[in-house]
Amino acid sequence: MLGTFDYSAMLSVPAAVTFYMEAGGDDVARRNRALALRASRMLAEAWGTELGTPEECVGSCCMVGLPAALGSTMEEGKALRMRLATTATADYDGITTQFFFPAAGRLWLRLSAAVYNSLREFEVLRDVILDLAAAATAAIAAKST
Repeated sequence: MLGTFDYSAMLSVPAAVTFYMEAGGDDVARRNRALALRASRMLAEAWGTELGTPEECVGSCCMVGLPAALGSTMEEGKALRMRLATTATADYDGITTQFFFPAAGRLWLRLSAAVYNSLREFEVLRDVILDLAAAATAAIAAKST
């Protein structure tokens, strides 16, 4: 037996299409791609890292390398995500990220740009990550002395 079949997802399609068209239709996808590229380039430059996604493959998401001082394991990525969620700034009570993925000896941020995002949100993330990386670097230096 397959169990019950929930038709609610199919029934919501007309409302979703209406919302998409009222929000700007295909202009939304173009705007999200432009924001994802602008934000990911800005973050990679500020953090001294690189994009993990070829620019021609970017839709509304992109991978961006984090500073090496923040770690390179899944556990360090989970800890960083929790730390950001509890980090209050002048602009936000906490910073929500989707995930950090370990690869090539560092953590990578999956940046996602949506219609409700602005570049300012990514600037706040940039600055908080820079502060955390500086603190981690100082802690490593203090341990070695």
